[in-house]
Amino acid sequence: MIFSTQENTLKAYGNIWPGDGVEFMYHFERLQRNFDEITIGLHTYGGSVIDGNLIYNAINKSKSKIILEVEGLAASMGAFLLMATPEVRIVENGYIMIHAPRSGGGGTAKDLKKQAKLLQMMQNNFVKKLVERTGLSKSKAESYMDGDNWLDADEAKSLGIVSEIIEARVEPKIKIDQPNALGAVEVYNAYAQLITKKSINQKSQINMKQMIITAFALSAVSADSSDTAVMEALQEKFNELETGKANAEASLAKAEQKLNDHKEGQVKTLVEAYAKQNKLDDDKKQVFMNIGKTSGLEALQAVLESTKPTQQSLGIGSMIQSAKPGDAARADWDWDKWQKEDPRGLEVLASKNPEAWEELFNQKYNK
Repeated sequence: MIFSTQENTLKAYGNIWPGDGVEFMYHFERLQRNFDEITIGLHTYGGSVIDGNLIYNAINKSKSKIILEVEGLAASMGAFLLMATPEVRIVENGYIMIHAPRSGGGGTAKDLKKQAKLLQMMQNNFVKKLVERTGLSKSKAESYMDGDNWLDADEAKSLGIVSEIIEARVEPKIKIDQPNALGAVEVYNAYAQLITKKSINQKSQINMKQMIITAFALSAVSADSSDTAVMEALQEKFNELETGKANAEASLAKAEQKLNDHKEGQVKTLVEAYAKQNKLDDDKKQVFMNIGKTSGLEALQAVLESTKPTQQSLGIGSMIQSAKPGDAARADWDWDKWQKEDPRGLEVLASKNPEAWEELFNQKYNK
């Protein structure tokens, strides 16, 4: 549909396409916030029942006084929108067309059965609304579901669907003697003057403005604001975003520096503790510091663990310096004791003091 607004009036022209219910809600909700009385100008040959129901419910539940005006044609789903409010007017040369809901879909036998069930539920709903509005019996209301049933302004008022006949908005470009023969679309097209270039452009402009307002969350303007006001609000938003970006980058840099300082402090503490236990010179400490900075604290811990001298190695070192295994606390160790307590030290002994190693070996194997 083509939607346009001016003050407290909302125009809704054209086919009710899927999604039009949501767009109608946007315009309608905005008017409800500002006006206690809203006029809706309607000119439609019907369309989506689902979206039509959404429009119907919005009108029917509104706390504002809603006046519906048929400016040319209200056919199919458009006719049942008229049941949403008691205040309904029709131009003297306007028409209403009522028929059962229809489906143009295809599918399997099961699909068609489901569609038939849905259509029947929609039809029951239409009949109920028609009975409530007109006071017709259910059987008489159901007769309006058989084929296309056309009503001119007088018939619509007599039936109770509309409450008032008003002056014509435009003169139809196509002569309408038998609307049933023309069909809903051609009758709709007869009122072509209603679909003016101005209203189409207005819709396009409103939609474009609204897209900008929504995309950038502009709160100080609306779709009815001037182009200048929207652009000024947009520029202000850009300035806010740039400022926010700069502040975020500064905060990020500060946080990163704080994190780096914290990590560097952890690395330094770990290296200093290790250096104190193992008497590292400054060069070696710097090597470990660089490992911590570039590879992280966990990698540094792994390196330090792998390079930490064991208590056994320190013992064999002192023993090796004496060149005899018996000069240290391990003087009484035999081969089995070495294998159990310090097999690595035994390997070192083989290269550093082969005589001592051979003596232990001979004692073990009686050579």
